[in-house]
Amino acid sequence: LMENIGEVKQQLQALGLSLSTPGLTGKERLDALSKKLQDHTNQLLQKRENKSTSQEVSSKTSQISITELKTRLNALGESAVTPGLVGEERRIELLKRLTNAVCGITADDDDSDEEEESNIEIEPKSQE
Repeated sequence: LMENIGEVKQQLQALGLSLSTPGLTGKERLDALSKKLQDHTNQLLQKRENKSTSQEVSSKTSQISITELKTRLNALGESAVTPGLVGEERRIELLKRLTNAVCGITADDDDSDEEEESNIEIEPKSQE
């Protein structure tokens, strides 16, 4: 028990995590410290997984050509006209429109929750 708790404490200290377990001793303390270490490890793995997924999506969307974006937007009945925008700026705008058309959100829309709530309220009224 002491050897295991020593290892767990060393690992927690190396990570800069607290060793505090008020009122716990023996096996209960070992379990609490082990759980703290496991929770921290899980959080790190989740962050790493989210980061790689985000990079993967970003990488894939950066490979979509302007022509492909226009084709997809037109198929959805959305405008692909971007006056004054050229090159990468145009591609980004078309990508935002496609995202909005497919998902109902824009890439830089911070009020998406509010919009969803208002849509929920509007739908029942339109069915009456």
